[in-house]
This record gives sequence, C-alpha cells and structure tokens, in this order.
Amino acid sequence: MDQYEKVEKIGEGTYGVVYKARDKLTNETIALKKIRLEQEDEGVPSTAIREISLLKEMQHGNIVRLQDVVHSEKRIYLVFEYLDLDLKKHMDSCPDFAKDPRLTKSYLYQILRGIAYCHSHRVLHRDLKPQNLLIDRRTNALKLADFGLARAFGIPVRTFTHEVVTLWYRAPEILLGARQYSTPVDVWSVGCIFAEMVNQRPLFPGDSEIDELFKIFRILGTPTEETWPGVSSLPDFKSAFPKWPSKDLATVVPNLEPAGVDLLSKMLRLEPSKRITARQALQHEYFKDLGAVDFLSCLSRVVCFDLFLLALILGRVSVKIVLVCLCYIELLNSYFLPENRACLLFDLPGCIKILIFPFLLGITAGFRTVSFFVSRKLASFCLPFSLINLKILKDII
Repeated sequence: MDQYEKVEKIGEGTYGVVYKARDKLTNETIALKKIRLEQEDEGVPSTAIREISLLKEMQHGNIVRLQDVVHSEKRIYLVFEYLDLDLKKHMDSCPDFAKDPRLTKSYLYQILRGIAYCHSHRVLHRDLKPQNLLIDRRTNALKLADFGLARAFGIPVRTFTHEVVTLWYRAPEILLGARQYSTPVDVWSVGCIFAEMVNQRPLFPGDSEIDELFKIFRILGTPTEETWPGVSSLPDFKSAFPKWPSKDLATVVPNLEPAGVDLLSKMLRLEPSKRITARQALQHEYFKDLGAVDFLSCLSRVVCFDLFLLALILGRVSVKIVLVCLCYIELLNSYFLPENRACLLFDLPGCIKILIFPFLLGITAGFRTVSFFVSRKLASFCLPFSLINLKILKDII
C-alpha cells in the first residue's frame, strides 16, 4: 500500500469506500476501492471476490480496468483506472445534456458495447445505473463499473436472488419475484438509462417495489397471460393488480427521434424473452448515423506493422473481424465505412506504417475487433508496384 497515496474520498461502492489516489511510482491518478471486512474472521466478502475474478477476465474498452489488487493486514484494495465523472453527475451538472442527441447516442452505444461484451462472456452485471457508468470528460469515453453484484451465468440458468439492481432500473421479472433470469435484466436497465438521458429524469422513479411495478404498468400496460405468457405464475404477481392500458412510448419520450423510440420500445418489453439483446441493439437503425466516435482513450497495446505484413496477418485470421481503415494520410482522421455495409477496396502503398489498436470499435460484441490508422506519409523510396488492394470488410454479425 506504500505505493499509493490517498488524495480524497470520492464515494462508496457496493461493499467499500472509493478513494481518488496517486501512484507514487508513476504519478498516475488512480481509484482505490477499499474492501470492508466487517469481522476479522469473515474473510473477503464474496462480492469482492466476484468483482475481482470477473474484472481480471474482462478486458474491454467500455469496462473499467482493474490494474492491481493490494493486500494489507486487514484490508484489500482494488486499484482501478481513474475516471472523474459518472453519468448521473454529468446529467445533474449539465442542464443542456438532453439537447445533444448525438452525445446520448454515443453514450448508449458505449453502454451497449460493454454489456454485449459482458453477455458474450456469460456475465450479468445486475446493477446498471447512471452512478455505475464512468465517463472520461476529455474524450467522452464511457465505461461500466462496480461489478460487485455481477454474476457469471451458465446453462441451465441458475436460480439467483431477486434483490439486485437499484429499484428504478430493476426489470419487471425481478420485481415480480422471478428467481430465474438472464441477460434481459441488464437490457431493461439500459433502456431505463436511455430514457433518463433523453428526458433528464428517471423513467420509473418508484419508492417501493410495488410502486415501481405500478409506475412501469402505467406506461407499458399491466401484463396479462396474453401479453406475457407465464406472468401469472411469478411469485409476486397478483390478479388484483390495476389494469392499465399501455401508452404510446413516443409521448413518454417526446424529444426522441422515431428510430430511438423503436429501440427503446424493444428494450422495455415486459416479457423478457421478447426484449432485444444488447448485441442486436448495436445493429439498430438508431445508430446508423452515429459517425465518428472517439474511443482512442480506451486503447492499450499499440502495435505498428507494414501494410504487407498486415495483409499476411489478416489472411490467417479465422475469426470475424471488423476493420476500420483511415485511407487519408493525415494521422488519426476518422473514416467510417458507409451505411450500406458493402465491401470496399482501398489502394494503399505497401510501405505505409499502420498502427494497430486492439479491441477498438467493437461493433461485433464478443469478437476480436481491430482498427488501424496510417501513421506516416509515403516514403520517397516507395515504388508504384508496392500498391496493393486491401479489401476492408465491415462484417456486422
């Protein structure tokens, strides 16, 4: 622990206090999460063990990076990369937040990328809320944090506790007492966050479980066996629930474009099996005009290749890859393939150096993704015969 110097307390997580701190060796600002040990003989809380084990396995640009685990006599500290803002603070401190639909779209896309990655690795987050979404204010990169309630899931689906997820973002199947649930609970939470970003206020701000349910039913309608087969068999469903009709969702989020309303409606389906998946949501029409999003702050491990070598490597790759190529000579100008998702041919000098950024634009969540950028101008000794056609595929799964 001598390596780290606490600067200030910045909050509390699921099971411990979080500090802003400084790494004395590198002078880097980091976040320290101190794990509470309530009793000396209790050992490390299972939530902490769960978070450590999951985060060590999950490396993604939209998931907060666990850098180290530090043991002392009676404490354990988790060392995370430091991000000085969360989505709730950002919305609270920026009255004009909702007036920038491209920012909302960018944040939603990044949330879905992180969640799709979790789900592809068979992990449920189970505690998605604006406070657990961290933002780099310099780049607007967003990262999922606080995996203290997350769980790995398998087949068949295990029986979980239903006391998860902050009330306002809790899926109806959990509120109705379901003990078996899966990835749709996270998608519901993301839908609630999406609507909150658009409206600048929570969509279902219930003050108890029954009040939360009724707030949901007042907007989406009270479920029946016809609209949600099996709902009446859930432990906390009552046939005496008031019968509310569903509202037109466009009137609930009046500032949201039609494609966004369509996506939101698919995320907020009452029946879990009818809810859109995070991976499907990434391909929704709502994101077609997202354009250039700067994820460079999420990067690690940058490798430089000649284009010829790159072509050889690509020829041996068997997994599906999304390639986004900067065909201009200027460094780090963004270039995105057109909406028709067609194959393109680029003529690039073979001696141009290419920077490889692993795991950058993860359109195909769960698959290896690569982006590369021209890093230097054509050298004078490059000959015309060194031009090669590099086929760039935008393969949307």
